[in-house]
Amino acid sequence: MAAINNVVIGIQARSTSKRFPRKVFEILDGRPLIQHVIDACKSCQTYINTYPDGYRTFVSTALLVPYDDELTKAYSHKIQIIEGPDDDVLTRYKMASDQLTPDYVVRITADCPLMKADLIRKHIMMAIKFKYAYCSNVDPVGRTAIDGHDVEGMSRRALDWLNETATDLSDREHVTTLLRTSAIPGDFMSGFVMGNLNQSHIKLSVDTPEDLEHVKCEYFRRRDSYSAAVGKFGKRHVHNY
Repeated sequence: MAAINNVVIGIQARSTSKRFPRKVFEILDGRPLIQHVIDACKSCQTYINTYPDGYRTFVSTALLVPYDDELTKAYSHKIQIIEGPDDDVLTRYKMASDQLTPDYVVRITADCPLMKADLIRKHIMMAIKFKYAYCSNVDPVGRTAIDGHDVEGMSRRALDWLNETATDLSDREHVTTLLRTSAIPGDFMSGFVMGNLNQSHIKLSVDTPEDLEHVKCEYFRRRDSYSAAVGKFGKRHVHNY
């Protein structure tokens, strides 16, 4: 029987955003923005881990934060915390990989409160099925994903290569940029996840207070539509995609 693939979903977050300080604690429908992201990741984790024999995969989730960030105190009792340098986010992912020893690491950012669990699951399964070193929906060459639905999966070997290769501070802050260049090793195979519709012009990530208001409007519009559909068809018969 094939070995179980271990996957860590790493949510990079900090409370000290320069453009919008403490945005991760802003409330959306009774929950902080960061909690919406955690819930999406945990939903993906629960789904895959419920069927371990079918997926041959075990998923865990960790929050990757700067040293002494207030997120540690707020969430250490709820989720695995990995602390590392503030601007060197790549080192945080490397520390998570060293501590948790996964086969694959998934990168999620905390400013995407409308992240979809199914989208994360899609990237995990594609990366494992095709043994991709890197699998994402963010490359601008063919991007169709909403800004706010960014998902990146990488093998542990690819993460180790990034950590050894990336010397520019920008590359270490943005983590995966070198995996989208011709500098990658020749035996690294990359995959790309596309939607049927190009929605890349839609912004649902939160960088500013104005972004937050836009996200709130979209969130409640979706919730009201869902409630109306449930009222007509019943909860069992309303299926999200």
